[in-house]
Amino acid sequence: MNYTEWRTRAFRQYNAEVAARTARGQTFPPRFPPPAAPRPRVPAPPAAAPPLVVRPAPPALPPGIPMEIDRTQARGDVCRTCFRCGSPGHFARDCPTSADIRHANILNEVIAQLGGDLLSELVARLATTAAVADHKAEVANKLEQGFLPRDE
Repeated sequence: MNYTEWRTRAFRQYNAEVAARTARGQTFPPRFPPPAAPRPRVPAPPAAAPPLVVRPAPPALPPGIPMEIDRTQARGDVCRTCFRCGSPGHFARDCPTSADIRHANILNEVIAQLGGDLLSELVARLATTAAVADHKAEVANKLEQGFLPRDE
């Protein structure tokens, strides 16, 4: 349906709705309801104010311990270890072991953590990725030379 067909259909629907309302004796409602007739202002009777009751101040609460973060985050006997060095007793941001991640051998760490089945799956995926990359390089080389066989 294009725009002119849509416009014609919308115009017909509008006319049909107007005709149906006219046949029922209805008119389109105004967008805003008509204003109500103004009511005469009747002064409100003066309200009797309840007497003020003075209450004593509530007892003061004992002062809390400021910045009690470690206690709120503690979860019982869970052994928390550093994500950087693996030692308990501190977080990675406070780790005394300085680690320069620019020289970290991430691949060896991943291989050590994976185990047998996952490691073989990772090696298979990397081999497939290397084969695809080699094929792309070979095709790009042939394109540079201006030669590409029909079967590739």
